[in-house]
Amino acid sequence: YPKVIILNNILIHQNNEITKVIHAASYLIQYLPLYLPNYNPIELTFNLLKV
Repeated sequence: YPKVIILNNILIHQNNEITKVIHAASYLIQYLPLYLPNYNPIELTFNLLKV
């Protein structure tokens, strides 16, 4: 199985040096979508309160 690292889409994670280090360690990079409310617990709480 491939080794995968999952990162946020913040600028520090998209830095070319960081990317080179991760790839040199034989990891694949997978970025999370820009906005993912389904995985944000506070969003779920707010949705329950709105009901």
